[in-house]
Amino acid sequence: MDDTIWIVVTLLVLYFISVVLFPQKVSIIGAMLMLLIVFSPASMLLYERGNLDLFVFIICAVIILTTGYSARLTAGLIVFGGIVKMFPLFGITVLLKESKQRFYKLAIVSALFMLVYGLLTFQSQSAAWNTTMRGDGSSYGSFVLITRLGGYLRDLLPASFGQLQVFFEALALVLIFIAGVVAVRDSNIWEASHDRNLAAFRMGASIYVGTFLLGNNWDYRLAFLVFVIPQLTEWFQLKNKGQRMVVIGVTLAILVTCWHFLLKIDIPFIPLKDPINRNFVIDEIVNWLLVPGFTYLLVSSFPDWLKQDMQKIFGFSKRR
Repeated sequence: MDDTIWIVVTLLVLYFISVVLFPQKVSIIGAMLMLLIVFSPASMLLYERGNLDLFVFIICAVIILTTGYSARLTAGLIVFGGIVKMFPLFGITVLLKESKQRFYKLAIVSALFMLVYGLLTFQSQSAAWNTTMRGDGSSYGSFVLITRLGGYLRDLLPASFGQLQVFFEALALVLIFIAGVVAVRDSNIWEASHDRNLAAFRMGASIYVGTFLLGNNWDYRLAFLVFVIPQLTEWFQLKNKGQRMVVIGVTLAILVTCWHFLLKIDIPFIPLKDPINRNFVIDEIVNWLLVPGFTYLLVSSFPDWLKQDMQKIFGFSKRR
């Protein structure tokens, strides 16, 4: 017990140091928004439980800090984070600041290493996955809605629980695909003045979208959304009104999902008797909207060489 206390205290101290260090530059508004996430009910769950995600957050912050020094070190830390817990692998997008050849080389090597590691440890990882507790209220992900309201949905739709899972996972993938295509076709310029803030945004956005596809995550993982704030607040200054509206909408959605425990938003026309379930549905809608929102912003932030490759895949040329 004594060891547990000092370990958790150390992790919490390092966590808050990481929050201070990772932004390259942050505005006053950005700092205030970061504080709203750091001290949100969702983040408080992380501090209260003091689990491994604190350590993973620190790893992700160190990955962001190393992006300006060594791509190999960054890739190595991403792999290390993936060994500790799988989802830091989604942050491979931080390497997009590198050249095309260097990015693909590092991404392929990292993926192959994790593939071999996954095959060698498949049984233990499968057991850990199957025994992990999953929530139905304080959670986000593609399966959360059917975990909480599966009985109600099965009354409406002639489908089994497994079929509903496939449907909602497919729906999430469709939203990602549509948002990605729209972003690739977008001719607007998304400028980023600070490479580290852009890397942090890519890390936070990729982790959210990736973990959402995993199906069910406790809300304390929303603490990783603090990574996206410095870049989002810079994009508040974009001249294009449409771009600003997307950024503001995503930012508001982040605040709503991080604070939904206290907001208690209730819309009576939602066909559920229990107001708690109606509040849950609203939070789920916000969580789902963040998926295409982050995908659009993430793809929009891609370097030109990757956008051009994607344009060739989708069969259209870049508009000027």
